[in-house]
Amino acid sequence: MPPTPARRRITQWLGYTLLLLIGLACAHAGYDSSKGHPNDWMEFEIGARTLVHWHHLAIYNIPALHLYAVNSALQIGPPSFLLIAPFQFLSPHVVNVGFVAFMVVLGLCSVRFAELTGHALRPDGAGVRLKTFFAGMPVMAAWGYECGQFHHLDDALTLTATAAAVWLCATRRMPITVGALLGLAVAAKPWGVVFVPVLLTLPRNQRPRAILSLLTVAVGFWLPFVLGDSQTLGALGGYHVFPMPGSDLALLAIHGSVTAWLRPLQFSLGVIVGSWVVWRGRWTAAPLAGIAMRVALDPFTWAYYGLGPILTALIWDLTRPGRRRLPVWTMWTLVVEFGLRLVLSPTTAGIGRVVWVGSVVGLLVWIYRDGRNPAVSAPDAASLDTILARTPLMKPGDSSVDSDLASSTASSIATASGMSGQ
Repeated sequence: MPPTPARRRITQWLGYTLLLLIGLACAHAGYDSSKGHPNDWMEFEIGARTLVHWHHLAIYNIPALHLYAVNSALQIGPPSFLLIAPFQFLSPHVVNVGFVAFMVVLGLCSVRFAELTGHALRPDGAGVRLKTFFAGMPVMAAWGYECGQFHHLDDALTLTATAAAVWLCATRRMPITVGALLGLAVAAKPWGVVFVPVLLTLPRNQRPRAILSLLTVAVGFWLPFVLGDSQTLGALGGYHVFPMPGSDLALLAIHGSVTAWLRPLQFSLGVIVGSWVVWRGRWTAAPLAGIAMRVALDPFTWAYYGLGPILTALIWDLTRPGRRRLPVWTMWTLVVEFGLRLVLSPTTAGIGRVVWVGSVVGLLVWIYRDGRNPAVSAPDAASLDTILARTPLMKPGDSSVDSDLASSTASSIATASGMSGQ
């Protein structure tokens, strides 16, 4: 006897409750590991306290809009500071712990958005819920630990906003919200621009509104600081970057300053590759391809940088063609980003990341050889009406009809999507 809708909902709530507890427990462990020495949360506190002139101390008394011009080391977008600033009346410890818990919730939301994307593009199910649960446990463990250890609210905001935008693109709904979410992702962390190509999967008549929304949000966060101090852009762009040991650049014997050329190359290559993947029809692989370009050219090897690759790998696992139930891309990415660094030297772990980037390049080759496939996005409303009109009435629990209906519905969706994609 198949489970009732009520039983499925209860099972789903229990599963996500378990994922949340895993994330919180690992965040606690990560938080404990960062005690007793300076951590990155200090940068978030400096930015937020400067915006509110915290306790009128001289160090925080510079004009708020001069924040980036005076503190060029703050490579953190305004959304994070604006979120933290209203809570500065609380003790620093309470604010820190509260936002670590908030970041864990953002991770849970990201996993949920990935699952919803899978259901939108795979209406037949194909093990999406089960795959989400088993892949979600190590994903939430890694997400919680890194948020507790490094406290990077900006990365969590960027990734969650991107996951939500991917889901809305899959359902072809709310193009203005899609643009706003991607704008938030870019404003929170400039490398979020590598995720912007997913916007191209929207119908052509929706793209102008989405692009306008993206630009409005992204520019809206940064423009006051740029207008408030003409040195803002120069200070941000002048921050000196040198490759860390174990980075792909260091493995290529690039050790000097890469400030002048690295970020433009990194961002443009991510956008170009992601746009090509969207054009080839495998658009849910675009975030994975874009973040792979960032990993390949990034001079740093901080552990929390792995959160982007594992989330984009999860999205691809839940939407890729075929009936494979194992989340192989998620597991492979977890091993490379979080497993190897625990047992290997930085240089050897860096070689593992090079192999991972090579596997993504192999995926791009497969996408090229597989041919352009426009019939991979969710059907629009008119197509859904057509599918529902073809759907026969059935009695719950009729397994023979269930299997026939699943196959007919899947083929109808593929046909309808192909027609809408032309």
